[in-house]
Amino acid sequence: MDCIDRNKVNDYLKRHLKSSRYTHSLGVVTMAVRIGENLPVDEAFTERLRLAALCHDIAKCETPESMNRLIRTYGLEEKYLYLPQLAHSKVGAAMLKTDFHIDDEELLRAVAYHTTGRAGMSLMEKIIYVSDAIEPNRTYPDRKAYERLALRDLDLCCYAVLDFTIKDVASKGRKQDPDALAAYEEYKARFGNLDFRALLHEHTE
Repeated sequence: MDCIDRNKVNDYLKRHLKSSRYTHSLGVVTMAVRIGENLPVDEAFTERLRLAALCHDIAKCETPESMNRLIRTYGLEEKYLYLPQLAHSKVGAAMLKTDFHIDDEELLRAVAYHTTGRAGMSLMEKIIYVSDAIEPNRTYPDRKAYERLALRDLDLCCYAVLDFTIKDVASKGRKQDPDALAAYEEYKARFGNLDFRALLHEHTE
């Protein structure tokens, strides 16, 4: 992706995102790069990762009415109508592909699934999924513990974030997303049942 594309996306973000949401996006860039530094990735991957992190919430601040219109415009599944929390990631990926002519399929998937995760995530998808949840501007008590885990074992951190998210959705009586459940079951089959509290604080500094 060339510099013109990056600048065009960044200008759009500055105009269309609330300042707090843009700050969050920059935090996701910081965290994604930090995780990537611990992995055997090259500079080209890191640059693609930066762009995915920066624009992952490109549609987050659309109004519910606008979100529904974009779902129909981009031909997305109608199940996302009136569900902006889930829809914004799918709309964002479609917007990047259609309006910004980004054809990097891994980057588009990283944006499309950053809210829920999915079974069979690529490395970039895992990094964006985790970074969105644990970026430095998040203020929940265990954020640093999740960050330490992400830098130690990205897959275990994905599993831990999925576990937390699924339990949080259940506690609020909301319907579980099938992609999140599929991702969770994939990790459960690999790692089994884990004590996530103990896992997060295994190497407390």
